[in-house]
Amino acid sequence: MMLDDHIQSLFQSINDGVYILDFDRKILFWNKAAESITGFTSDEVIGKSCSDNILRHIDMDGNSLCLSSCPMLLAINNKQIVESDVYLHHKDGYRLMVHIKGIPWYSHGVQVGAIEIFYPVLFQQQKIKQDLVKLALIDPLTGVLNRRGFESLYYPRYLEMKMTKPYTGILFFDIDNFKKLNDTYGHECGDMVLKTISQTFTNNLRTYDIIARWGGEEFLIILFVDNPLMIPSLASKLCKLIASAFIDFKGNVITFTASCGATLLKENEKITDARNRADSLMYRAKKNGKNRVCHDIT
Repeated sequence: MMLDDHIQSLFQSINDGVYILDFDRKILFWNKAAESITGFTSDEVIGKSCSDNILRHIDMDGNSLCLSSCPMLLAINNKQIVESDVYLHHKDGYRLMVHIKGIPWYSHGVQVGAIEIFYPVLFQQQKIKQDLVKLALIDPLTGVLNRRGFESLYYPRYLEMKMTKPYTGILFFDIDNFKKLNDTYGHECGDMVLKTISQTFTNNLRTYDIIARWGGEEFLIILFVDNPLMIPSLASKLCKLIASAFIDFKGNVITFTASCGATLLKENEKITDARNRADSLMYRAKKNGKNRVCHDIT
């Protein structure tokens, strides 16, 4: 099947990956965005089947799709539009989560195959992050997410991370004696403390973890880890880093601490329930003397 030059030009101009398959799932067209996203050039894939050790899609549970449950078979055989989140195999060897849309492809009114349009979910998250300021999802004082920003980013990040980092930790921090600090030195000093603590989080967590300012002096952190015991360990590390920090405010050396509640997201649990549990654990840490972590992870 030959593609019209105008159609090829259109497909080459968009930022999403596009490829076209015939009824045998042989690849007939592969645009530049597909090259960029997957690492495979058009010369490497044109004429081959998508199952020939190229993309080797797997589903969210790690099951291979190419030989039995390929979404594109539905688009080809059932003549229906399909959408799904899957992991493709990048040429460099790693797995990349992409959102795919399969569409039956017609030429002169006759179906000749299917077209797949796909984009990396992580790239979409990066675009979301670039637009966060415009959408007022970033806390302007600290530079981390606000509540709305957290709600926008949490679920897609969770979906992306859950196969490679199977455990999700929730940390809820509250700055100790923050009202007294504000009353003594003023809100300008309090703002400096908030900025310093948010920078402590930002510079000592991984790029895929989530940091949000939840309230006046409260911070919510989502950790994606391999081992649940990493959660209280990282929380304790952050508490110690906060306690060792200080600011110079108008000739006064200001030190501060924070208390933290830490918990593990349970299977099929709502994030709000886990956050509330971490909040309760944080108050327990306050009652036990502050500047410490209270957790329920064993």
